[in-house]
Amino acid sequence: MSEPTSVSRSRKKAKTTSSDVIITVNIPKKEESQEASSDDDENQWVTTDDEQSKDDDEKEENEKEEELWKKDLNPEEIKKYEDQIKELKERFKQSEPTIPKILDSRLDDEEKMRLLELYEAYKLFEENDMSVHNQLKKVLNKSLEQVKELTDTQISKVKEMETNLKILPSSTKKISLKNRILLSDLSEKNMIALLTRLEKADSEADEASKINEIVETALTIPRNKLANPLFSESTTKCPQDINTLLVKIKSTLDANIYGLEHVKEQVLAIIAAKIKNPNVNGEILTFQGSPGCGKTTFITSIAQALQIPKTILPMGGRTDPEYLNGFLSTYKNSMPGRILTSLKELGCCDGIIGLDEMDKIPKEANAIWGALIPILDPTQNNTFYDNYIPDFAIDISKIWFMASCNDDIPNRVLADRLHIIHIPDPSIKDKVEIAKRILIPRLLTELKFTLQDIIIPDEQIKYTINKSKSKEAGVRQLNRNLRSMLKKINLLQLITLDDGTTGELKLRFSLKSLQFPIIFTREIVDELFEEQLPYDDGDVLWRLYS
Repeated sequence: MSEPTSVSRSRKKAKTTSSDVIITVNIPKKEESQEASSDDDENQWVTTDDEQSKDDDEKEENEKEEELWKKDLNPEEIKKYEDQIKELKERFKQSEPTIPKILDSRLDDEEKMRLLELYEAYKLFEENDMSVHNQLKKVLNKSLEQVKELTDTQISKVKEMETNLKILPSSTKKISLKNRILLSDLSEKNMIALLTRLEKADSEADEASKINEIVETALTIPRNKLANPLFSESTTKCPQDINTLLVKIKSTLDANIYGLEHVKEQVLAIIAAKIKNPNVNGEILTFQGSPGCGKTTFITSIAQALQIPKTILPMGGRTDPEYLNGFLSTYKNSMPGRILTSLKELGCCDGIIGLDEMDKIPKEANAIWGALIPILDPTQNNTFYDNYIPDFAIDISKIWFMASCNDDIPNRVLADRLHIIHIPDPSIKDKVEIAKRILIPRLLTELKFTLQDIIIPDEQIKYTINKSKSKEAGVRQLNRNLRSMLKKINLLQLITLDDGTTGELKLRFSLKSLQFPIIFTREIVDELFEEQLPYDDGDVLWRLYS
């Protein structure tokens, strides 16, 4: 068998693609089939039919020649040379710039678009001018290689600079919006919807500003961004992390809410189910109870414990569905609804949206009840549509929707979709404990007092409760009365001079001694207590909305 030698083969081409390459490998020399191809000019690109036919004949001849070479080789040698050719082709393929390489790079959007335009030219000149084609290849590969060398610190600094840039002119901004749509992770349907809207800006100059505003709103809606990774299906959940989170949630609830253990356990059970299976149909936690019994506090405490943002939407007296679903962009001064704007405020897909005073929505307001059902129904809210962007689907299924009400929700269709938890009215003993453990420490902290500066015994807390004209079931009025008395002590402390007097400032109340610690007695409560009810007992409207 003859010794291998280096042979180079080339041929004229009518068209060259990135997969057609000229490769030099070590192959055995066949003495009787040695041919020279120096007459071929690789820089000539033949486009006529005759030359195309000639090239096909030459290709067929080369294939026959290859078969002749293989006859002189054993199977191992054939595999060796085929592997060598395959390796070289793969190496060439890896060096080729591609659209995925550009899109996956760490370049900013503007630079990606510049490279994409270069890539189009690169593919165009592949058929017409190989010298320009190769130059463009070098430019593209160099740009992609340079960005790999940037450190995370440099990348973050660039992003910070981008954030601080001034708003671009409208013409540049429109191009930027198009780039952002193309480079976003939107679904194909949503991407087409936004691009179609953006194209209208060219033909409808008067509406260009409004269209750009609508597209900008759609692009700023958070997608696939979770504030707490434990609620992601892709996150590996360590039992210790889950236990730590649930313990933290229970501790936060205990710190903010006294008693109500059965309510806390239901909350923990629902959160645990969501951690185990993030795709489980969300239950709409709805806290029902008298004013001031801790309904909103539960929502706030859950958000605090889960470390996710929250927003509360007042629903009392609402009748218009546009409050939630937004107004059509064809109307003047139209705007998106509160669901969409709340998503932007939260900045994530798993925040809490609280719906307050759900029972105060009029029973006959069928329009807003009809709007609430697809928002709160876990089988429908993965495709929510706002009238402001009616052809743009928004997934709100990961949002924690929670609600509060004093009485039964009048719409039974919606009530059937809610997980209603009843919160009982606190007793006098419970109110004393709530004041001692939660209200008084919070008020002292607000006024820069320590727990040792002012001490209010249980008897005086109970006396303050009984002294109130309000017979409310909750503790809001008790909190107001305690705050009023502590503010008066703070005022006396600030205006009292060294001689123990208040100088020229005369007040209707005073204390015999401002020596700390101040321990409340019945006399101090009588001196400082002055109740101002936020309503009149005969106020029909207050009774209606309390």
